Amino acid sequence: HAPEKVSLYLKMGEIHNRLKSADEAKKDFEKALKVYADFGDDEGKEAEARTYVDIGFVLGEENEIKTHIDQAMVAVRKMNNPIAEANTLRYIGNKLQRRWQMGPTSRPDFASEPKRAADFYAQALTLYHASPESRIKQAETLTDLGTINLQIDKSAALDHFQKAYDLYTDKED
Repeated sequence: HAPEKVSLYLKMGEIHNRLKSADEAKKDFEKALKVYADFGDDEGKEAEARTYVDIGFVLGEENEIKTHIDQAMVAVRKMNNPIAEANTLRYIGNKLQRRWQMGPTSRPDFASEPKRAADFYAQALTLYHASPESRIKQAETLTDLGTINLQIDKSAALDHFQKAYDLYTDKED
């Protein structure tokens, strides 16, 4: 039930943050991180990195998001696992894409969110590409990149969708 526990800690942290109870929010976020840290395996470490990202987005301020993304990347890079790092980069791209789709809500960086998401997807693709066994992850990330590029560059979106299709339909050697 680790994901459910983490989700509840994040929700409680969000409420405490909104109530201006920074110390309580920090305790909730530390508990959320501890759930996965206690696993001690690679899956737990990767989930811990995603939790850093989630905390940044729960806090919502651009500097908090950046700080927590940086913490996530430090945590996942300690694993020396390019697929886990790519998964985390893609997760960040997905978070940015979902945030952008919710509308501007007076965020100063709203206009740059699609490009930032595309940058994280591109970094993830580079890492996935180096691991031939990650063809499906590559295709999924190309689909994500195509979706966000519908807002940026429609011809690039078509190219990404075609490459994803090719990976999905390519016969394995």
